[in-house]
Amino acid sequence: PWYYLGTVKDGELWHEEMQRSSNMPAPPKECRILRFGLETGVELDSGLKTPSELGVPSWIGGTLYFVTQTAIFRQEGNEFAKLATLPPEGSFHSSVFLWAGRLTMIRQDDEGGIRLVHVSDGKWIDGRPILLPETNRVWHDDPQRGRRVLLPLTSREPISKAPPSSYRFVTVLEHGQQHHVIVADYRGFAAYRTGFEFADEPHEGVSALAPENAPRDVSGWEPIGPDQANVTRSWMVMTSSREGLLFLSWGVSWGDPMMVARRRPEGTWEWFDFPIERDRNWFYRFASDPADAHAYLIGADTLWGSAEVQRIEGHTLLRPHVIIPGIEREYLARWKRLGLCLLFAWGLHAALLMGGVNWESRGVTRAKYGFGIRRVTLAPLWRRAIATMIDVVLLSVTLSLLRCLCVFSFGLEWEPASDMRLAESLLNVECLVGARGFDSIPGELVGSSIGWIFQPLGLGRDFLGIWVVAMLVLCGAKVYLEGRFGVTPGKWLLGLRTVRSTLRPCGFARALVRNVVYCFDVPFLLTPLPAAMSLMFSEHRQTLGDRAADTLVVRAAEICDAMPAQT
Repeated sequence: PWYYLGTVKDGELWHEEMQRSSNMPAPPKECRILRFGLETGVELDSGLKTPSELGVPSWIGGTLYFVTQTAIFRQEGNEFAKLATLPPEGSFHSSVFLWAGRLTMIRQDDEGGIRLVHVSDGKWIDGRPILLPETNRVWHDDPQRGRRVLLPLTSREPISKAPPSSYRFVTVLEHGQQHHVIVADYRGFAAYRTGFEFADEPHEGVSALAPENAPRDVSGWEPIGPDQANVTRSWMVMTSSREGLLFLSWGVSWGDPMMVARRRPEGTWEWFDFPIERDRNWFYRFASDPADAHAYLIGADTLWGSAEVQRIEGHTLLRPHVIIPGIEREYLARWKRLGLCLLFAWGLHAALLMGGVNWESRGVTRAKYGFGIRRVTLAPLWRRAIATMIDVVLLSVTLSLLRCLCVFSFGLEWEPASDMRLAESLLNVECLVGARGFDSIPGELVGSSIGWIFQPLGLGRDFLGIWVVAMLVLCGAKVYLEGRFGVTPGKWLLGLRTVRSTLRPCGFARALVRNVVYCFDVPFLLTPLPAAMSLMFSEHRQTLGDRAADTLVVRAAEICDAMPAQT
């Protein structure tokens, strides 16, 4: 669903939903208009089918239109009928609005002039010519006039260092029985005007200092953004509110904060920032409800299809009171299914490996080990495997109970934003795995995937941070029990104990080394093959961790109660 490409009416966001097939390049299966309640969070089907292409539903003059990149459609019953094909864009893009009761846009004619064009019987007819600022203009502070004025780049006055842009965006909004016009480009130029300046209207004579046959200059335009040195902003979004017109701006660099300009009905301007940084996947736009004049900021994630709606009150952006989930949960569910399949495959191949090791050592039923005058029986491999499984199950159960405790006692829960961040990290991993070579792997993907793992540790009450800390505590408890008493819960139930090669208690240092080297026994939890190979070729059934720490796993019944560890 493209939530940010929508319109608001009577407290509902009207937007398009596109049902796509698994073959992404293929056309969408179905396109329809949905109504999403901004206060209730309930989504309803409007019953309207749209053409199979991306478009913007717009309420204009009480009629619902659907504007695509090629045509304009008007609601007729439960479907949209084609009203007219869009004229060529030329050097700028124009919004659709009503002028004198006719659907209107702004276009450039064959002579290079700019004029209004109106829909009539499925065709566009020329309207009156208008004047718009050229792209080779900049705003300059004029101390004599006490305001900022438009100057051409060829002027001797100081100019902006930003190069001009040849493509302009023209947005027209009808508010307060007036038309409001904004002209902007990609390079940060933006100008606002109340009403149109028609080229065929009488005007004052040009200055004698102007070149002969100079074209008529524009007038009545106001700068939108404040005069900020070394800051280039792009103003391209406009909407109405109870307190005046709102304009949305981003810096040209990723990570720049959002700025909002407000023009009050009396003509005064004010600017304020919203605590939102520009993101590659997120797009924002304003929406205003004509029923109550409430203004909303709608943010949509084009990667996952999620969205959030925030109301604007004064200079404050309220917390999202509506969060619309996207397909990130479906994506995570796919990873869960994949994880279960991999877990089953891992268990199957681990069982085959352990079975092979047991079969290889079938001639030695009760392997003995002696040190000095003491003799003990080495732990059978099947007992060690079952003990490890018990430890893993207990760890999983403990973490699940901790999650329930966090949810019901402290109100901590996994937030939808955490789902999205996890899905993005997994998608980055998927992209890395699918890359053909390291040269084609973007470094930022690697950094974001690795950095995301450690980021929750600094989030305080974040659930994932608590989960990671709990993992560290449980692993530390395992090292303590094994170092102090030579057992874990699984080994205690199976009657096993970890000791030194001298048959003394293991000790904390050796227990720590043994658990750290476990990462090499089962590298990245992919396969226990190194541990199996070490057990197969070890006289005393030692894994790599046992070899590094000089420890053994024996039957506890033949060992005296462990004495305090001496390291």
